[in-house]
Amino acid sequence: MIKTTTLKDLLNTSVEQYPNRPVLYKSFDKYDTYEELKNKIISLMAGMLEYKLQGKNIAIIGSNSYEWALSFLTVSCGLGISIPLDKELTIEELNNTLKQIKIDCIIYSDDMNQKIADIKKSYKDILYISMNKKEKINIYDLLEKGKKKFSTGNTFFNDLVVKEDDLVAYIFTSGTSEKSKIIMLSQKNLATNAYGAAELFELKVTDKFFSVLPIHHTYEIVSSILVPMTSGASACFNSGIKNFKKDINLNQPTIIMAVPRILEFICSSIEKEIKKQNKEKIINMLINISNFFLKFKINLKKLFFKPIHKNLGGKIRMLGCGAASLDVDVLNKLADFGYSVHQGYGLSECSPIVTTRGIHYKDADSVGVPIAGTEIKIINKDKSDIGEIIVKGDQVMLGYYNNDFLNKQVIKNGWFHTGDLGYIKPSGCLKIVGRTKNIILSSNGKNIYPEEIEALIVNSPYIKEAIVKGKKNNNKLLVIAHIVLEPDYCNDSSIEKKITSFIADINSTLPSYKHINKFIIEKEEFPKTTTLKIKRW
Repeated sequence: MIKTTTLKDLLNTSVEQYPNRPVLYKSFDKYDTYEELKNKIISLMAGMLEYKLQGKNIAIIGSNSYEWALSFLTVSCGLGISIPLDKELTIEELNNTLKQIKIDCIIYSDDMNQKIADIKKSYKDILYISMNKKEKINIYDLLEKGKKKFSTGNTFFNDLVVKEDDLVAYIFTSGTSEKSKIIMLSQKNLATNAYGAAELFELKVTDKFFSVLPIHHTYEIVSSILVPMTSGASACFNSGIKNFKKDINLNQPTIIMAVPRILEFICSSIEKEIKKQNKEKIINMLINISNFFLKFKINLKKLFFKPIHKNLGGKIRMLGCGAASLDVDVLNKLADFGYSVHQGYGLSECSPIVTTRGIHYKDADSVGVPIAGTEIKIINKDKSDIGEIIVKGDQVMLGYYNNDFLNKQVIKNGWFHTGDLGYIKPSGCLKIVGRTKNIILSSNGKNIYPEEIEALIVNSPYIKEAIVKGKKNNNKLLVIAHIVLEPDYCNDSSIEKKITSFIADINSTLPSYKHINKFIIEKEEFPKTTTLKIKRW
């Protein structure tokens, strides 16, 4: 693997190594090769240069698609600064975004037409480029104009100077807080992060990544578009969560980068189908037999569970998981069915991947080891060696836009202070336990990590979601669990009794200061980010 430190060089290197391999799929049977993609990037860039967009701020908003990826790569390979925006933002939120940072151009997909029409009323000086051929200014017409103006061998692209420290993207992140921060990422941040993550896996040129997470997220951009490009692999796109099964069966991907909720959905769908067919006993027997043979490095799972795999395209060999903690039980169940699951940890501020459990790391109850070129430390440890995780490496952001005060707080001597808590296990892998701002301080001065207790609560078949909070009552701390029921149990008259018993079982495994004193059943699901993390506050 030849490493580069800019996205332009990543593209050029990949074209030299894999010119005729598929890279981006437009549909399940149509794709661009690496060489074709480079030619289109040059043509689209040339067409956009006619509008004097060199070095300008260019927002991209829309559904996961070939057009979105082409637009992002064109902007990021030397044209300007990309600003990926969440397509779920309301008009008010979009207007707020436009107030925070000057945007010169917006490239948008068809499903954004109404929102764009509303924005145009207030922002007439922005250039609006559609991903749809029917609109007056669209990327396909610009491709044709650029193609006529410049031949693929024209020197303008070759002469384009792109430096590793150049700002390449503004990333809006709300995390779980209400106020967005704007992260500034460099060419080196994104390029080295993609190579570093790819190194922990033995990727093949025949691998096809399935882009299903919101594409404006750095996690999705890097893991499902840039990582495959480092290794001659390809990417295809899910047209919407309602089309998940249809698209996965048409495209037959080999790798899916997901979040816990998607893997939980896959796991529960498999279990429901097994139960529906009354095959629990035979499946459990096959799991035991196949696990026995694995001890001798004989893998029979793809053979034994062929119908299960066929239901998800039939070719998946790896599932990645990030953005939140995956229940180890879900991971183990998927492994029992023959799916290799690899959990990682990252933050948008770190471009975003920090650690991942690569193919040679077997510690399932962890988020793996640092990717190449990354250092992590645990500071301010408590008696259990739990402390704040800090990160150093080429992926650490340039800083937050227009926020020197916060930059000085979070980046010290090159180390990014994540605000996440964890410890290094004997295996050398990192274990995450929570966030510094979520810690509940018990009356005897000991730390309670709500995420640790929440992970135990959602193991219940009755409970879909949980948030644990601390509340002072007459100088005594109460640990309170707010829970959302699984739909099947919402009308169960004995549900409170069942949950009381379940909570008692959890408390029996915990020290007294961590005991859950009360639970509250919420009527609605908790609000979430676009990567399906609960917004705690």
